[in-house]
Amino acid sequence: MATVKVYPAKPNSLYKDYTGPISYYYKRKVIDFAECTALKGSALAQNDVIEAIPLEAGEILVGGFAKIITTGTANTTAQVGTGDDSDGLIKSVALDGNAGTVTAANGAYIFTQATSANYAVTWVGGKAIATDDTLDLLLDASTAVAAGKVEVIAIFTTYNR
Repeated sequence: MATVKVYPAKPNSLYKDYTGPISYYYKRKVIDFAECTALKGSALAQNDVIEAIPLEAGEILVGGFAKIITTGTANTTAQVGTGDDSDGLIKSVALDGNAGTVTAANGAYIFTQATSANYAVTWVGGKAIATDDTLDLLLDASTAVAAGKVEVIAIFTTYNR
């Protein structure tokens, strides 16, 4: 049995060692449903998709939330995610919630701490963005969404250093 040491990287290596803090950043967008209705040219309806935040290849989506800015149309909800998983970030946000109401990420894309038999602490979740995409709101309610504003904030890190 042998032990092979692969660090530190050789001076001419293309694969440099990297140790350091992981940085996180966020992207945010306030969505005004009256403005979206005007852009569409007709009432927003069930299964309409609002492309909210651009996602770039190399980003890792690790969390986020939605905050009601102004109360929306009664009995309306939306999911927040991507084309791969429409509720990957937030399973459901009540668009008719009171101003200031926050719905935290609760979909498959959030980073969560877990334990396993082999490791005391592991991290699961996150969405590695392989190709440019968008973070979307998918309107759930059969009632037309005509009013209200919601802020969507997504938290990222990157694997392109």
